[in-house]
Amino acid sequence: TVWLLGELVTEDHRAELLRGGGGEAEQLGAAPAGEPHRHRVIRGGDPDRAERILREAVRQLLSLEERAKVIEAQRTLAEIVLAKGHVEEAERWALSAVETVGMQDMMSRSNVRMVLGLVRAAQGRDEEAELLLRESIDALAETDYRNVEPEPMAAYARFLRERGRDDEADAI
Repeated sequence: TVWLLGELVTEDHRAELLRGGGGEAEQLGAAPAGEPHRHRVIRGGDPDRAERILREAVRQLLSLEERAKVIEAQRTLAEIVLAKGHVEEAERWALSAVETVGMQDMMSRSNVRMVLGLVRAAQGRDEEAELLLRESIDALAETDYRNVEPEPMAAYARFLRERGRDDEADAI
């Protein structure tokens, strides 16, 4: 599993991730000096480090009023703390992202629905989780973001498989 940090990691955090070595961070795209960079933090690397960096990124982005970037940081942080078993905290971060996301930002709306669906699944609220996971796919279906659909589709398929619904998962 990969956590995509989006364009929200500062140059200092970028350097810290890269110092970790061992493939913990991989630069996905370059931006002018002093601007954010895209990174992928791999779960097998150091989720605690990713969590710490994301918490700081959320703090900084909120102070800068970087709404679009803070949404992705919040939802990614929700995914990380959920993977660590902190369901209540993951819910708080996911709901915070829901409150922040704009109506026209379909990619973030999809991502936020997906992570909230994952939280609901962890809470045993399967009906709501399934609805949210389906909505995360539907939100992108009518956009030009078809290349990012695999993440919500994979989350939904994993949800179905975990519930013994392999045939439905295979059809996705």
